[in-house]
This record gives sequence, C-alpha cells and structure tokens, in this order.
Amino acid sequence: MKRGLIGVFLALIATSAIADAHLPRPVAQKAGQMGITVTGPLEVVFDWSEDRCERYNIPDLPARAFRDDAGQVNLLISHTTTYRMTGADFDALAVDCRPVMTSRYDSDPANFAQNEWLAAVYAVDGGQVFGLVHNEHQGNTLVSAACPSADYFKCWYNTITAAQSVDGGAEFAPVQPTHRVAGIEKPYVPDAGVFGAFSRFGTRLRKTAARPSTTFAAGRTTPSNRRRLKR
Repeated sequence: MKRGLIGVFLALIATSAIADAHLPRPVAQKAGQMGITVTGPLEVVFDWSEDRCERYNIPDLPARAFRDDAGQVNLLISHTTTYRMTGADFDALAVDCRPVMTSRYDSDPANFAQNEWLAAVYAVDGGQVFGLVHNEHQGNTLVSAACPSADYFKCWYNTITAAQSVDGGAEFAPVQPTHRVAGIEKPYVPDAGVFGAFSRFGTRLRKTAARPSTTFAAGRTTPSNRRRLKR
C-alpha cells in the first residue's frame, strides 16, 4: 500500500460478540467536547422498500460518507455487497446500483476474504480512497467439516482488512500485497464460538511526512434500523 495505513488501534478485539440492543439515543455532551446539535425534522435518505438495488442492499453497518476528488458526496450502504449513494450534497443523493465492493466468499479462513463489509473510509488526494473492511468468516455456510454444529454463532471468525479505491470510490479492491490489518493470533477453529477483531470503528487519518496513520472510533447498527438510513 503506497501511502499505507499504520498506527492501528483496535476499538474492539473480542472473544465474544457485543451487541447494542438500544435504538439510537442522545448522549449528553461533556464540558469542553465538540458536539453536534440536531436541527430540523428527521429525513429518510434511503428506504429499502423503494430504493433497493437488490434484496440484500441494506445498510447493515453505520452509514459512512466522504467527498470524492470531484466534489461529490458518497454515502455507503454497506453489506456483503456494498453500494453507494452519490450527489452534490446530502439533499441530492441518489442510489447507484453499481457495486463498489463485492465479497469474495473465499472458503479458506486464512485468506481473510469471505463475507466482507466496507466499514469505514477516508478519501485522500488524486481519487484515492482507503477503506477498512469487516471480514466475517462464516463456517456454517460451508461444508459440514468447517462447522459441525452448523451454528452461525459457533463458527464466526472476524478480522479487519484493508481496501483501496483509485477512482474516487467507484470500486474498491484489497490492498496488496497483504490486506489483513488486524486480527488475533488464534486461527479459525470449528465450533469455537464468536471470536476475532470486529468492525466497531470509524477512521481518522493523521498525515506525517512519511505516511498517514489511522485510529478507530466506535459505531454499531441495530436490527430495527437496517432498512432505512436517516439523518
């Protein structure tokens, strides 16, 4: 990766999944902290029942947006196939049914490339956009030896990988020569439970003389809001 992603700090490395069952809710702003005040009525940006490109075109992760080198806003709708909405601003977004990233569905957990969600992105100069990917190995979807119990939650192995776009976010590909960013030393073990490095993060790049570095902040979607994006 020419301009590399370094300085990786995991927001969560876990041996069990942690879900937030609560709906989005206001959080008290602490003294001295930067905050955001919501003004105006709630607006629906994406409605699955009307706007979807295909059945699984749902916002399965928190929405991430960036402005590309042409000045266009790109809002990601991330699932195992990730799509985007584009427009001059948030009032003019339209769904683009050309996928920006599609999972590779590699059955080998050591390749870290099965079910892939484009989870967080950061645009730099020249049409380059770097992305962090939530890679979820689901042994239960493979042959019985990969998950004798056939239980999703007993055969779930996660890593965080990296992807890069060189065309302003129209298409993302794995960073070469290695796309694995973070994980755990333990390899995949059938029926071992839910374990690995999980995608509860955003991105913030700090450029140095040599290359940028990245830190992560937390984020999570909930089952009740997966078919709509609101603002």
